[in-house]
Amino acid sequence: MGTFVQNSAQGDEHIFRSWSPDVRVPDNITLPEFVLQNAELYAGNVAFVEAVTGKKITYGKVVRDTRRFAKALRSLGLKKGQVVVVVLPNVAEYAIVALGIMAAGGVFSGSNPSGHASEIKKQVEVAPAELEAILLCHPSVEDVAVVTEIPAASVVIAAGAKESEEEIINYVASNVAQYKKVSSALCGHSTKITLREGHEKACQREHDKKIKASKLHCLN
Repeated sequence: MGTFVQNSAQGDEHIFRSWSPDVRVPDNITLPEFVLQNAELYAGNVAFVEAVTGKKITYGKVVRDTRRFAKALRSLGLKKGQVVVVVLPNVAEYAIVALGIMAAGGVFSGSNPSGHASEIKKQVEVAPAELEAILLCHPSVEDVAVVTEIPAASVVIAAGAKESEEEIINYVASNVAQYKKVSSALCGHSTKITLREGHEKACQREHDKKIKASKLHCLN
């Protein structure tokens, strides 16, 4: 088997991990360059097989189509750091699309094609990858996870740094449109800060705000 299931600390979540060791991507190379650096040596070998149809794509086609797609995106005006939301089923071309977006300098953000239109619309308006990319540019941020329902961020601050929640929120607000700014940021120095924890606390804060607002409305 290629993966095993590891129970998380919460008990009701599962993390799927590979039996193989982690693959480290060098800092001086992009992910598409790293993935495709030796692909042309195996140009005739099959890289992907579509489970439903049995369609096969060779390494040579992956390299060729990734470059073509990246060039097409740049010709359409895609700028470095811009987010491209992809709504596709699990087809063999999915990897080519993802690699092509990254090769063009864009940020890939996949969306579930079976999701409700309102969910996809929300992701298009506020893509987690865009906010995460902005936050990771902050010199004191080591890791981050964003949920878009609010939106809110769970941020791991570097040891010795003292950025507050308000400072992180203001940093995001200064780099995005008004409707994209985060309303909550759970900051800490431990990698144990999880997306789930940040999401739950952010939701609780929003709930408390609504309760407080409703009480004020009743008093008035």
